[in-house]
Amino acid sequence: SPLGTGAPTPSRSVSAPGRVRFELACTRTPGFPFEIGRPPISQSGPATWITTLADWDAFADWYRPLLQQRSTLSAELAELVDTWTEGAADEDEIIARLLQRASNDVRYTGLEFGISGLQPYDCNEVWENQYGDCKDKSNLLRAMLAHKGIRSYLTLLNTDHAGRIEKRSPDYRQFDHAILAIERDGGSLQFCDPTIEFARPGGLSPHDADREVLVIRDDRAEFVRTPAASAGQLGYDFDLELSAGREISGWLTLSASGNYASSYRSFFSRKDPQALNQALAGIIGDFFPTAEVADVETPNSGDWDRGDYQLRAYFVAPGNDSGELSLLFPQSD
Repeated sequence: SPLGTGAPTPSRSVSAPGRVRFELACTRTPGFPFEIGRPPISQSGPATWITTLADWDAFADWYRPLLQQRSTLSAELAELVDTWTEGAADEDEIIARLLQRASNDVRYTGLEFGISGLQPYDCNEVWENQYGDCKDKSNLLRAMLAHKGIRSYLTLLNTDHAGRIEKRSPDYRQFDHAILAIERDGGSLQFCDPTIEFARPGGLSPHDADREVLVIRDDRAEFVRTPAASAGQLGYDFDLELSAGREISGWLTLSASGNYASSYRSFFSRKDPQALNQALAGIIGDFFPTAEVADVETPNSGDWDRGDYQLRAYFVAPGNDSGELSLLFPQSD
């Protein structure tokens, strides 16, 4: 499949009975000038995709057994799943509880040796080791949901740039990420990404949202589009006092929602008190470079039920002799 201007088109000839020969020739190609945000060559060309698969159903027929071989819960893990979901009010709560296990209790780490670059590790091994990559975590969640009678499908996508898939050439190299599509009432799909710590059902990162993805169903491959999703909101609220000596003191309240809430909760939850103070000093320092953080208040775990995140830090910025007082525009990343 030639893609983009200048991609060579292969010539075809029969080289022997039952054998076809393709030849591609490319002369010297000019280099590309640097451009911010340029799409990758694989999505824009010039490139030529080559595959041995006839269509995407053939791809799914090849990939599906790789998943099925690694998706049977052990008796011990099945018992844990039943314990975790005991007393759940409905299917929504079951999904939320199991998603939290796959998201928070399994560290994101990829050890892609040999076939594990394509095939998830066994779901029981992933849980026992407490680490796995995107396909490991998604397949673990898929197996746990299946134990509770909830159907879901591993879903492949490309998170790079616009995530364009060259559909004329079925190939696993089109993808760099795996999430899960959960079948809900009426056959609709609810997408989840277990690589997002503190993820919520249906919550997607900007890299997952509004892109064409390949759902590996039980009997076919299906291209669908994930819903558009905002990254959320991030806000800084200062409640400060200015002393006669031009010292500034008071509270910063950092508030986040959506994907920002997941990211900040994950980032701050890993830090001990000293590292937490240093992290907040870095953020506040973008506003007041001389600030020193005296205290940080983190949210209670129950606050996560609302799907947002809020943290407070008390700081002091000493006065200066110049008589000048300035507030910088925020430079937080």
